[in-house]
Amino acid sequence: MHNLAVIPSPDHATIAPDRPVKRQGRCRQEVLEEVVTGFFWIYLDLPADITGIEMENLARRLIGRIRKGADEAAVTLALNTHQRCEYGRPVNADAMRKLAQRLVAAVKGC
Repeated sequence: MHNLAVIPSPDHATIAPDRPVKRQGRCRQEVLEEVVTGFFWIYLDLPADITGIEMENLARRLIGRIRKGADEAAVTLALNTHQRCEYGRPVNADAMRKLAQRLVAAVKGC
């Protein structure tokens, strides 16, 4: 007869071995940058000659600002300024607000 009180506990190291934390963090950063860059392609009025590298650089800068505490209003202002000054395009205030909300939510949720 088996005694239920002596059921051995599983060896967690063999079930879920440790993974390198740096690799996971780097992958998350890369995925987050791609998500943010995708939001830019959707929401911003971009010039035809814009490159993916420029978009990735903007994404990195904004992700860094949000991680340092920038709120939606600060991100909206940065996006408005970038759209007007860098691209010379009119600003759609509603689209910029929605973009800032999504960016802050994406970065803080990661």
